[in-house]
Amino acid sequence: MKHNVLPTVITAFFILASCSSKSDRSSIDSEIYFSIAREYVSAGEPEKALMEIDKAINADPKNLAVYFLKCETQAGIGRFDEAFKTIENLDKRLPAEKKYLKDHWLGVVYFHKNDLAKAAEHFITSSLKSPDFAGNYQSLGQVYTLLREPEKSIENYVRWTALEPESDHAWGQLGIAYVSAKMFDKAKEALDKALAINKTSAEAYNYLGTWAMEQNRWSEAETYFKKSIKLNSSNPFANLNYGQYLMLKNRSGEAYPYLKKAYDLKPDVVYTLFWLGKYRQLKKEYKEAYRLFERAVELDPSFWAARRVIADVSLESGEDVQKTVKIMQDGIANDPHNQKAYLFYIARLKLEQNDPEAALDYANKTLTLLDKSAVREIADVHNLKGRIYEKLGQPDKAGLKREKVPSAQLPP
Repeated sequence: MKHNVLPTVITAFFILASCSSKSDRSSIDSEIYFSIAREYVSAGEPEKALMEIDKAINADPKNLAVYFLKCETQAGIGRFDEAFKTIENLDKRLPAEKKYLKDHWLGVVYFHKNDLAKAAEHFITSSLKSPDFAGNYQSLGQVYTLLREPEKSIENYVRWTALEPESDHAWGQLGIAYVSAKMFDKAKEALDKALAINKTSAEAYNYLGTWAMEQNRWSEAETYFKKSIKLNSSNPFANLNYGQYLMLKNRSGEAYPYLKKAYDLKPDVVYTLFWLGKYRQLKKEYKEAYRLFERAVELDPSFWAARRVIADVSLESGEDVQKTVKIMQDGIANDPHNQKAYLFYIARLKLEQNDPEAALDYANKTLTLLDKSAVREIADVHNLKGRIYEKLGQPDKAGLKREKVPSAQLPP
């Protein structure tokens, strides 16, 4: 099974120090408030951080680094209009040689808005104005990772490592980008460089775990994930990855604490929601499983696996079937690549609703989309049609549809 890698969140670049003299009392106070604000951000308390940020700005409006933190914090909690206003206020204070930062921070806000195309546009504009600012290449690498364009992601991470060759984080991100591109030798080389720079890099060990899983090197993967969590138990992605590993190894009881911790640390990661939902499904805690899967779909409407398990939960429990039909119908628009699978599931759900006529219509629509070489999928649909005809009281047609071909779920 493919192991999905989650990119790290764009971090704030506090690259402008205070322009006022450190001997000035107001400047010192501003730096103190700024430091407290950063601590609140790290602790996941953005509202308290914003209060300290405003104190820092009031103490010294020339402390430009505070505006960057304010923009990042506002965007991170969805207060996008306020973040854009903060950028405008910052732009008035930026010296001419730093004007490229306006586009960079506009890119950061659009990244948080999940408008990745717009984010990329601003990061590229900023990079053209200042080719040596590494932050743009870090950000573009993350954007293209989310856009599933590994070649562009790698290209930007390579430029980042060229500008910051002693950054273990840069080499780690390049390494995981190579993993996504199935370039495993290059990935190992980059991750080894990250560890050569920082032998206690929890991030690099986490990515090595992913590198090993992608190649079915299971024992190595477990060793790497354990090492990563030992070095930093508060990394949600390491906890998620090890939890997923344990679920795939049918060790769900061991997986739960790691998945729960990943969720507590960062609740809106779609793969955390997915795997925690799978755990709940195994425990037959259907309502909670459904809620987790549904939230994953809200965050990523093209997430086929989450919609599929929503349907599985409905078919297993008999609950929320009408709602699930709507979710699968919406999936056709948001994820047309899997249209035939959505139609197949809708047919099954319609049969569950005791609407065999509609079920038959959807089953026939599924067949029209299947290539003749998809023998097992065709068999699944014909077996479903057999059940539908039985429900319609037409056993003669039902018998004709029950073909003796191995069944397989549509599609993985």
